[in-house]
Amino acid sequence: MTQDEWLRIEKRLDVLVNLLALECISASKSKGKAILTLSKAGLDRKRIADLLGTTPNTVSVTISTSKKSRSRKIETMKEADNGAGE
Repeated sequence: MTQDEWLRIEKRLDVLVNLLALECISASKSKGKAILTLSKAGLDRKRIADLLGTTPNTVSVTISTSKKSRSRKIETMKEADNGAGE
């Protein structure tokens, strides 16, 4: 394949990714859920920010906060399981 053919394919794939991301965003109940879903789908922070009209920093903070919250929930569940066995 030529360079031009690869570029056309890349542009088409980019359009498909954007369409799928926009559908994900419209299905999400909040911007935070959309950020997490798009991140799990493999989009980078800048791309997510562009799609949602926010900043990459906001995306990073949302992802970080979610990870910390999930870690706290897991620790709480572990502590509850350890306490239940006593």
